[in-house]
Amino acid sequence: MKKTIAFLMALLFVFCAAALAEDPADGALYAGIEPWGNPLTVTLTSKDALSGVWSQNFGGDLFTQAFENAQDGFLMEGPLGDSDAITCRYTGTMALDGDALTVTFSDGEMTEASTEGGSTSYHVAALDETQRTVTLVPAVQGNYSGVTTLDAAGVEAFAAWARQLYLNEDWDAIAQLIDYPIIMVPDVEIKDADAFVAFMADKTVAESDMEAMAAENCVGMMSNDQGICLGSGELWLRDIAFDGVEQVGEPTLRIVAVNGLAD
Repeated sequence: MKKTIAFLMALLFVFCAAALAEDPADGALYAGIEPWGNPLTVTLTSKDALSGVWSQNFGGDLFTQAFENAQDGFLMEGPLGDSDAITCRYTGTMALDGDALTVTFSDGEMTEASTEGGSTSYHVAALDETQRTVTLVPAVQGNYSGVTTLDAAGVEAFAAWARQLYLNEDWDAIAQLIDYPIIMVPDVEIKDADAFVAFMADKTVAESDMEAMAAENCVGMMSNDQGICLGSGELWLRDIAFDGVEQVGEPTLRIVAVNGLAD
């Protein structure tokens, strides 16, 4: 599956590069976070007809499909994954508003069927009106080569997942993504997941930090020798198998800092 995803990503970026080479006015890449917190990108190969390629990442698995004449409505559907069967089907419209691309879902669903049986359906129509419209902004592809050999798509998918967990204040799930020990303000060393969950039991996130993370689109994030920064530093990620010079094991992203807790 990973090879298939890598191949699809390669095709997508080759397609984008070719479009940009042919006509600088087209081939524009937009990015944002869709209603369930998953990262998505849209590459317009024709702005006049609003045609191009839609790419969406579900927990690291990529779904890509071409579309045409999306200003008159679009329909996206297709399977994704090999262990879990995920079917996506969206309908809606797209519109260019200045530099941003607005995607409005009028109806649709995502159904995830687990290997153990059963399924869960999510309906766009059941979301709040504000959640049905996603604004995608021009994307700058991230370069994380100084901190990991994992490709940008993999880094940004993990970041979007961690971001959504933070916004949900899902500390149980966050606890499983942390590289321990971790130091929490005020200078408290947390040694394992159970200790982290216990520490966070009476904690909330400051409003300003929630706003900073809500505004984070997990595309082209800042990175340095400390890792990869989300928001204004609410979360920091690091590849714990990268020694600062080379990859010394399978790329493994982990959370190494959790900030922004209310006093």
